[in-house]
Amino acid sequence: MPQYQPAPEIEYYPEIPHGNVEELNIAGNTGRKTVFVYVPPRYSNSQRYPVLYVHDGGEYLRLGKLANVMDYLLAKGEIAPLLVILVDPTDRNREYAINEEYRRFIMSKLIPLIDETYSTTDSPSNRCIMGVCLGGLASLHIAMHNSDYFSKCAVQSAPFRYNQGSILSLISEEETKPVRIYVDCGTFETSVGGHDILEGSREAKQLLTSKGYQLSYHEYNEGHSWGNWRTHLDDILKIFFSPGHQGRR
Repeated sequence: MPQYQPAPEIEYYPEIPHGNVEELNIAGNTGRKTVFVYVPPRYSNSQRYPVLYVHDGGEYLRLGKLANVMDYLLAKGEIAPLLVILVDPTDRNREYAINEEYRRFIMSKLIPLIDETYSTTDSPSNRCIMGVCLGGLASLHIAMHNSDYFSKCAVQSAPFRYNQGSILSLISEEETKPVRIYVDCGTFETSVGGHDILEGSREAKQLLTSKGYQLSYHEYNEGHSWGNWRTHLDDILKIFFSPGHQGRR
């Protein structure tokens, strides 16, 4: 729209410190998988770092400008230093569709590899998992089953009624987990691949609230696009990784 102002944190600022993006390859359940790792400026093995795991990691880097957002917020002192693990899918529709085999890959292969390679914390209060659309559903599925590893989960524009609403059934049937949850969606997301993401998100909000979850829920006058999602990455990071929130569930 004519008065739209780009979010300042998505821009590249040459004068501030920059983290490094490293690339790992790991055998996944559907072939070799590329994993990018954002390592914050002044990373030191003498310090233990919180970790954020991100689905559709390559797109969060290229289209979401996540490395720029990290650099900006760290330079401003608005978040604590952390590692960001950005995972690319090899068979997205299969892996992100509430897939137990994929969940086991994350838990038994990826997390141990990251913990062996980098100086990470092993506390669930310092681990978060997030994603957009189906990647958001996969993130919530993993967090719900593994709250002993993840106490934080962010979900952007997820089709909560996908696969007959199986993720909603899981939330409803299981006991409340010690997971803090962030959910956002766009008010224009009423028909995305046959799904009304807006109404599904509102249903998820009501269910999560009734179950006693600590929930940050947001609706924005946006559509199903990276212009929407990247604008709110700073909100997610500040909610879960601001210096005052570090280590808190």
